[in-house]
Amino acid sequence: MMRDARPDQWSSFMWEDRLVQDNMPKIRECRIGATQAGQPKSCVITIKPDA
Repeated sequence: MMRDARPDQWSSFMWEDRLVQDNMPKIRECRIGATQAGQPKSCVITIKPDA
């Protein structure tokens, strides 16, 4: 329904979801490190080109 009603937002949502899924292990590791440090932590992720 959202895809039909708001295609631009849907496309953005799908891209963001893919980014998170592709980087889940790094995001999880970074979140754990930030929690242990008790402060924000900068982390590197990988962005794959569109196929």
